[in-house]
Amino acid sequence: QRALEQDGAFLERVSPLLPDDQEHFSGDLIALDRGSLFQKLARLCQLYRGATAEQRTWLRSQIDAGRRAQLESFGLRAAVAGARDHAAATVGLGLAAFALADIGNDVREVLLSLAVVLRCAELCGAGAALFQEGARISGPAMSAALLDFAARPADLQTLAVMGWHEVKTPDGPGYRFGSAPQTTNP
Repeated sequence: QRALEQDGAFLERVSPLLPDDQEHFSGDLIALDRGSLFQKLARLCQLYRGATAEQRTWLRSQIDAGRRAQLESFGLRAAVAGARDHAAATVGLGLAAFALADIGNDVREVLLSLAVVLRCAELCGAGAALFQEGARISGPAMSAALLDFAARPADLQTLAVMGWHEVKTPDGPGYRFGSAPQTTNP
């Protein structure tokens, strides 16, 4: 309630940006979908980053399992887009998505994804320092996960340790989970 009292128009700005169950990404972390859902969630994450602590808490309370999955998927896609565009700010939007999604049932799934986000942050020259900002706008559990992952020894943060493979594409790096690396020929 206090979050909405701080800014009466906050709910009006947030509501159209919350995805519904019918919205999904096409493609994967190689064939990157930057369509309407990507754009909508980018705006939501920008709004989240600029919100007060109370507004961020309220907004996290609006995220159910379906929206959490959409946000985590966006977070990975934003990180890859940031690496391809050499834009640390876009990788930061990906971390904001993880902050907003918070931690669901299993932190291990989040940790697997953070390996890709960290690699993309490194490719932009930002590295683990970007995780500090993500932790600042997160709830306690996600904040701890981000800070812990960023502080791990480098050999425990690698893509391979977390089951990922980097794939070279004409558009830049892409990522595949669990399978042998494949290349995309132009």
